[in-house]
Amino acid sequence: MRMIPTMHDGPPPPPGAALHGLYLSQKPNAQFCDHGNQYQSEVFHTTDEEKRLSEESKSKIEQSKRFPAPIVTQLVQASTFYPAEDYHQDYYKKNPLRYKYYKYSCGQAQRLEALWGKP
Repeated sequence: MRMIPTMHDGPPPPPGAALHGLYLSQKPNAQFCDHGNQYQSEVFHTTDEEKRLSEESKSKIEQSKRFPAPIVTQLVQASTFYPAEDYHQDYYKKNPLRYKYYKYSCGQAQRLEALWGKP
């Protein structure tokens, strides 16, 4: 599972903006080249407000009919978080050639560019 903390300079993005991006970049039980139940996307909420925003965002994406299949992202109450082992942290920095190969050979770079434009 990939955890993505959201940090930013300046004013926070509109509520649900990060969730919208998550839904657009996911496939059921897959994250680009990685497939299986362990790659199921989940959104963790800590407050009722976060849960409400998560539900609203998911509903908007589903109602848009942008995807042929239902959104399978689970909305889950946050609990104890355990960071991944060190070798998983900043993998793209520690192994830039391997990461670049992975990113392009599985279509991740192309998918993200199609969704968001060139970086």
